Amino acid sequence: WAVTTVDGFAAAALLSGARAAAECAPEGQLRAAGEAATLLRVGEQKVLLADPAMVRLYSLIDRLAPSELPVLVSGETGTGKELVAQALHERSPRRGGRLISINCAALPESLAESELFGHEKGAFTGAGARRVGAFEAAHRGTVFLDEIGELTLDLQPKLLRVLEGRTVRRVGSNEHLPLDVRVIAATNRDLRAEVNAGRFRADLYYRLAVIKICMPPLRQRPDDLGDLCRHVLASLGASPEQTARVLEPEHI
Repeated sequence: WAVTTVDGFAAAALLSGARAAAECAPEGQLRAAGEAATLLRVGEQKVLLADPAMVRLYSLIDRLAPSELPVLVSGETGTGKELVAQALHERSPRRGGRLISINCAALPESLAESELFGHEKGAFTGAGARRVGAFEAAHRGTVFLDEIGELTLDLQPKLLRVLEGRTVRRVGSNEHLPLDVRVIAATNRDLRAEVNAGRFRADLYYRLAVIKICMPPLRQRPDDLGDLCRHVLASLGASPEQTARVLEPEHI
């Protein structure tokens, strides 16, 4: 389950954008503030929009989706950062292209550059064939860089060159291939603190964080608990063999 807030926008602009997005949202996807909780499907997942502010913010995601601007999604593990990336992709003109997800924390250090940018046959020991990297594979689509704060310092300037030049060069090649991708990054770290500590490049941070979305944990959204619990209980009692479960107000 995912709920988002957006940081870095003037309050008036945020509210204006949310209202406009709510008015033009497809029928049945989102409801106006004050109505019952809404289930929104994102790929194979479901997002419960219980709080009116969260409905407006997912409407804002609809407004952000057509943009080409990079987005940085921050928040604790399990708050739904990947769902936001998927929602941005599915509602964008790039939805016909691929959404390629890369977990930067899981990249083997020796193969990280190849995973991102690809390599030519014979580029290094074990490179028995040409490999297309994540960025090239996502041409005319979206690249989602999860846990971007884990990217090594030696790889950060290479990523920055790709973002600035909008070209990609496979390891072992001199050819720069034109690149048409939107980049969405996510982190569970405070990247500003990482920049101040010298563990993350400031220029890469500002390149990625043109738009920032901050995901609050559920413990900061007590008003959402009732609807979330009721939905889970209703789904557990959906089988004819099971007894319907009821959540009393005093238990919320």
